[in-house]
Amino acid sequence: MDDQQITFFSPLIENAIRLASFWHSGQMRKLNDFEYFTHPVSVAMILTRTSSDDELIAAAFCHDLLEETDCPDDEIINACGEDVFNLVKSVSDDFNLDRDRDWEKRKELYIQKIKEGSEKTKLLCCADKIHNIQTLIASLEEFGMNYFSLFHRGPEKMLWYYDTLCLMLQQTLVHPLVQELDSLLDQFVELLEILDKEEKEGVKRSPLPIPDEEKLEYEENNNVEEIDSDASLQFEEMILGQEELAFKQQGILPIKLKDKTKKIKLPKSKYKYLNKEEVELLLPNVLNLCIKNGNIDNKTLQENLQVNYLLAHRILKELKRQHIIDRADSFKPRKVNKTKTKELLKDFKKDNEN
Repeated sequence: MDDQQITFFSPLIENAIRLASFWHSGQMRKLNDFEYFTHPVSVAMILTRTSSDDELIAAAFCHDLLEETDCPDDEIINACGEDVFNLVKSVSDDFNLDRDRDWEKRKELYIQKIKEGSEKTKLLCCADKIHNIQTLIASLEEFGMNYFSLFHRGPEKMLWYYDTLCLMLQQTLVHPLVQELDSLLDQFVELLEILDKEEKEGVKRSPLPIPDEEKLEYEENNNVEEIDSDASLQFEEMILGQEELAFKQQGILPIKLKDKTKKIKLPKSKYKYLNKEEVELLLPNVLNLCIKNGNIDNKTLQENLQVNYLLAHRILKELKRQHIIDRADSFKPRKVNKTKTKELLKDFKKDNEN
């Protein structure tokens, strides 16, 4: 026992807990079911799995004080020191930009800020996003796409943000928490695909609880089934006129779709992220775009194939699985392995000739 190092509960962490619990007092999470303070506690607990750094853990408890409360800078500095304050500041959004109107700009600046930050900044950011995505997934599983009505943006923008942030962290930090965030992001995408399919089939999950102050107004105007919200609009169709699009692109389309009687046979296990119809109508165009451009990204796929962000993301994941690109993201154009692309295109043609 004498040879073991005994770690005492840090006064710094105690100060951070007291400060954060005081300023977050009365605040609730999105659905008003848990106190907001459960979030910084969870972020701190995530970090303790891989770190015993007192300043990092203290910053985790305080990380939302500048964004979500009126806590003065001096209180954080007096309670926890300038190093903790600077860490909190390094993971806080730009307060000069409007939360809703300037959402995209704020997120771009935030990602750049984290990229230029210290390792502690990146770890704090990563733990924060891990808990956010965990709670987002749990709420989406219960309430479906309507849950996005509580946010400034809908599913596609949210996916863009987390995907871009995760890519940056992978490029700048090697750490188990980054791997965990990437794995959660895959779960998020898979759940969005399930929910999108359910909406098309008319499947409904639990309705969102109505805040007490809105109940009376809602009951008076209860001539609709759900609360209106831009963020809860259904996704655009996963394939928008792909057959007509294919006819317009005959110059690059390696197969002819006019022959309605011809059934393209594809090995069921060959394509993991795309279904048979998507492969038939999209993959030839995607492969030709890869060969033509030498690189590919989400925006290029959306513009050339007239698909939404989510389907473009799945196409990129399939290209990654086939070793045509190195990462399924839209942060920047991904360099294409043309040799692998031509091999897959050749195999695709061969499958269709059989």
